[in-house]
Amino acid sequence: MEVLSVLVREQKKNIGNVSVSKIEMELNPEIKSMIEAFEVLQNYGRIQDMNTGAFADYMRNFSKEYSDEIADYVLSHRTYKRATIAFMKQCMEYLRVPCGLGKYLSPLSEYKMPDVRKIYEVS
Repeated sequence: MEVLSVLVREQKKNIGNVSVSKIEMELNPEIKSMIEAFEVLQNYGRIQDMNTGAFADYMRNFSKEYSDEIADYVLSHRTYKRATIAFMKQCMEYLRVPCGLGKYLSPLSEYKMPDVRKIYEVS
């Protein structure tokens, strides 16, 4: 498990099986929410007993506060897989939320990610 903190002095500190990583950015509720959403999407396939309906509801709620400005800020300080960014883009587009994340993606690449239509059709 990884915990992000602005308070630790070292870049990374391990306490038992928890890794505490220093984060060099302002953390307000909008930024925390964006980081949380990127982390959920990046780890989507590894979340045990994923409740697809709850995930769809989570993303619907998140989409109401989505901001390209906040996404750009987070992506300038944190690294996420291109597939994660593409998954976020696909979710926002499915929910009809304007999204400029395409600038981080190659139009020639296909990214391995869950099918958003199936997620929302089930819920």
